[in-house]
Amino acid sequence: MKRNEKSFVSIILLGIIVCIAVGSITLVLFVFRSDRVVDLVEKNSIISVLFTVGEKDHLDMMELYLYNPATKKSALFHLPANLWTMIEPLNRYDILEVMYNQSDFRPLMQKVEKLTSVKVDFFIDIDFREMEQIVDLLGGLEVFIPNPVDTEVNGERILLEAGSVIVDGEKIKELLKVELPDDTDLETAERKQQIVRAILQRIIDYKDSGLLFKPEAFHVFMQNIQTDLSEAEVKSLLHEYETVILDHLISNRVHGTTISHESRGMIFSPNDQGDYLRLTVKKTIEYMAGTGEIRPEDLIVKLDVLNGTETSRLAAKAANIYKKYGYEILTVANADVQNAEKTVIIANNGNEKIAKEIGTIIRCRNVQPPKPDTVRKSRADYTIILGNDFDGQYCK
Repeated sequence: MKRNEKSFVSIILLGIIVCIAVGSITLVLFVFRSDRVVDLVEKNSIISVLFTVGEKDHLDMMELYLYNPATKKSALFHLPANLWTMIEPLNRYDILEVMYNQSDFRPLMQKVEKLTSVKVDFFIDIDFREMEQIVDLLGGLEVFIPNPVDTEVNGERILLEAGSVIVDGEKIKELLKVELPDDTDLETAERKQQIVRAILQRIIDYKDSGLLFKPEAFHVFMQNIQTDLSEAEVKSLLHEYETVILDHLISNRVHGTTISHESRGMIFSPNDQGDYLRLTVKKTIEYMAGTGEIRPEDLIVKLDVLNGTETSRLAAKAANIYKKYGYEILTVANADVQNAEKTVIIANNGNEKIAKEIGTIIRCRNVQPPKPDTVRKSRADYTIILGNDFDGQYCK
């Protein structure tokens, strides 16, 4: 009887061991066979990658790249390193760069997700010191330099010729470092975004030759980047990027103002706490899902601003406020009524959620759906009718 009990226990233990072994093998096979990039492509999901270039705790470039595998359309969003924002782990406002940590990218990815309302799938970081090797592996990058550059950075003289030129890795590093006194925020963003575009162009150029997938070249590439992608996933991503339609690439950035800070030097203060960025990202993703050609002007939210009071120049004041936030103003005029008590924002396109975000700029919470019988026909996405509660800056 005891022998039978021992046999029974042995069988149970053997069964448990077999189950554990099978489970472990299944888990290993799943881990090694699973390709998150392929999964996203099969689902026609947006693939979002945070590209960064930096050194230790210094961030030289940060771009969020969104790619739609179904339409082959993509978008770049420039995020300045000196973006002034709430740093939640530190419980204080500071520049975004303080979250750049080459040993742990997850906090930075989470912050970018909060800034853009987009899940960041992966990150690819290139140490500034390794940027030269990456660019030279690609055979140099073609960039456009509008004006010749002759300046100094950290005591080193930088010379760059004007025009469309192919530059090597050393020159690309100089292009990343240079800060010209007459540069606008837009020009700085464009200069860094065209580096990412040039890298994408090189990936496309080498599609037929398969240069990047040759063992030696791919080894050099992987040795000079840091990423949360496996080697197989990097290959899958590169294969997808070979099919990108660069003519449909949309470049955008955070809108705001560069101001001086007593301890941080020049900081970039975003308009409306970054609401316009989230709005632009949302609209960009919608257009990326379409099959028609993306026009940059289609991504700009269009407004009609109408004065519903007898106070002169009220509409002009409100229009100027919205222009600073990057909105396109189609109409500045008097409304059909001149005795409106409350300001109202009418969602001509039916998107009342975005209308509420627009209203936060002037602290207006009164949002209404479109009313064809009372609102004049317009190409504007939203119509703002100002009431007596608007004092020229905010609704009281």
